[in-house]
Amino acid sequence: YSLLPRSMRGRYFASDQLFSGIAGVGTLLLCALLFYLLPLYKAFLFEYVFALGGSVLALIALSRLQDGPRPATIRTREVVKATPRLVTEPGPFRRFLYISLVFNCAVAAIPPFCAYFLKVGSQLSPAHILLLTTCQYVGVISGSALIRNRIDSTGPKSFFQISTVMYVLVGLYW
Repeated sequence: YSLLPRSMRGRYFASDQLFSGIAGVGTLLLCALLFYLLPLYKAFLFEYVFALGGSVLALIALSRLQDGPRPATIRTREVVKATPRLVTEPGPFRRFLYISLVFNCAVAAIPPFCAYFLKVGSQLSPAHILLLTTCQYVGVISGSALIRNRIDSTGPKSFFQISTVMYVLVGLYW
């Protein structure tokens, strides 16, 4: 992020989400196919091998990336000293903490609830659950493609606010 010019960061973020989503869809479709074709434990074995291979490739890619500028050093003593003031006094950080608390309380149960509901309540197979997850990734890809160039002109704050409110509403609904 720090290596990019400020005017390109929104496009980079959206492109990153777009390509991550495409890779996620491909991976999920492959996993769904493995669950469909192979016995459960053999499918998991192949998925772990793919995950290990992906981790190695990510490590190689990260090692080739040039370093960004070093951030300013902050001493632990300064953080410990400033934390109580940031938490107790009115300001942006305390507002962020309240928002994070509400957000996490509203949405923390969604992933395990969905997994349990789809497996037990709906009696779906792991392959079908992976296909539904693929649909979520398609939504991420579509959203990223739609906002790709708009983020740089309007700034990311409004997009993050809208998506957070929508995510919390879904969590509260469930």
